[in-house]
Amino acid sequence: MAASPEQGWRRAVELSGEPIRKLMRSSTAGVPSCVLLVDSTVDYGVVDQFRASRLCPGVVVIRVQSHLRGGIDTVQALRATRVNAAIVVGSVESVDDRVAFFESGADHVLDASLTARELVAWTRAILRRMQRASQRPVGSTQGLVLQRECNIVERLGLHTALTPTEFDLLAVLADGEGRVVPRRHLLMLVWGIAEETTTTNVLNAHIWSLRRKLGSIGASHALQTVRGVGFALADA
Repeated sequence: MAASPEQGWRRAVELSGEPIRKLMRSSTAGVPSCVLLVDSTVDYGVVDQFRASRLCPGVVVIRVQSHLRGGIDTVQALRATRVNAAIVVGSVESVDDRVAFFESGADHVLDASLTARELVAWTRAILRRMQRASQRPVGSTQGLVLQRECNIVERLGLHTALTPTEFDLLAVLADGEGRVVPRRHLLMLVWGIAEETTTTNVLNAHIWSLRRKLGSIGASHALQTVRGVGFALADA
């Protein structure tokens, strides 16, 4: 008999302890939130059952151990469902591996040394950001058309899909209307943190991924870097 989604995910819940269980029963700003924890070795039959279910988690946290390829495949499989945001937790040391996770659909790649309290704080920050983003009007800017309802950016009939975090980053830059947006400003608005650490480096990795995707629609030069200051969105 195939394992139910709840049975398949229970072992992952155990890895982070009671704070995560509390988070799964809590809410953010009065809105009930579902947080799903998954081990990267989960059987894909469980993912298929999840896809067929009515469960729509706000955030999925994926634990990755030694098999990075399996973790990347798991992220891709889950992002093909109704998952809104994905956090990868594991010892992902190289920049190439981190970028591979972002390319597969991860919004954040956090170090395995992260405490349960920190993971809860990251997750709650994402839920708050998602709520704010859903209320933020987004339209056309700098030659790009941003479609919030499906996280798509379009230019001259070409379009590319973004992760929720990539879309939020682009939306903040678009709000700047061509002005340079400081790194600290981006970190606070998109991730809710004041500065990066050597184990996160989220901004540079997302800028790299976003620039590559903009390049796929002929807008590779739209995202400009001002060294030591921040980033700006120029005419595409």
